[in-house]
Amino acid sequence: MVLVNEIVSNICSVISVIFYSIVYYPQFYEMYKTKCADGISIWMLLLWSQADLLSLYSTIFLGLQINLVIIGWYHAFVGLLMTLCTLYYESIDISDRRGNLEKIKMKLVFIIFYFINLTIGIFLTIKTPYNIYIGSVIAWITSILYILGRFPQIKLNIERRSTEGLSMLMYVFTICGNSFYFLTVITYSTEISYILLNLPWLIMSIITISMDLFVIYQSYSYKRLTTLNYFEN
Repeated sequence: MVLVNEIVSNICSVISVIFYSIVYYPQFYEMYKTKCADGISIWMLLLWSQADLLSLYSTIFLGLQINLVIIGWYHAFVGLLMTLCTLYYESIDISDRRGNLEKIKMKLVFIIFYFINLTIGIFLTIKTPYNIYIGSVIAWITSILYILGRFPQIKLNIERRSTEGLSMLMYVFTICGNSFYFLTVITYSTEISYILLNLPWLIMSIITISMDLFVIYQSYSYKRLTTLNYFEN
């Protein structure tokens, strides 16, 4: 007999996956519309992408369902695509050829690093190793990277005193995805062993939701400041 808490948890899980799956699309549209990637931190994307790949590794090592492995690959692919789009739009401006050349060289190193990660992911997917200890350690590292990935974007916003070019809808989707994932865990079971197993994701969800709300607050504050300066002048 299926319990009510399992039904609620499954519903929250589906909603969470939907939000996670579309999280980057508002930013894709923003960059396509403005033909510019100045508003988004490439370091944030690289840390998020690395976290997506480590999350995939963790899913494999923990022996989770194949549908979760497929979702992990989807996130890794979309993260790579977002990084490539950002690099493309950053390279359009050729006003400083030397500076652009250095940027391209630096970012090519990261792209190569990304493909090395993909190769590892393919190998693990084929071999499907199971090691709960390695999977748990990777889960903690993944959570830390998701948290650290917020700092470069917050720093960039402060330096620019603007969030122009950064889609707030992307952050809304991220907050919704993390919120429903949090509900997925706590509605399924409150047993200590289950909570401890999911602890890295629960901690990550709470911290990243708080940081994403701060980015939205930055957007509101900078837009309000711009409006006030406009009327004062």
